[in-house]
Amino acid sequence: MLTENLYVYVFALDFSKAFDTIRHSTLMDKMSNLPLQDNIYNWIVNFLESHQHCTKFAGSVSDFVTVAASVIQGK
Repeated sequence: MLTENLYVYVFALDFSKAFDTIRHSTLMDKMSNLPLQDNIYNWIVNFLESHQHCTKFAGSVSDFVTVAASVIQGK
């Protein structure tokens, strides 16, 4: 891209805790106002919709389940 443009946009996302305390609908409403390409916006929606969680306690690990809520509490 730099051979054809003077600069490029780079977005770096740290997913480690980024979505633990924000409603996904609020995030997507705000992101819909940004000048993002549809495929990028849709990729983020897909990531949030397919979010899974498991719990580890006393050496046992639960099965992964899809998170139905948009605000995950704890870890």
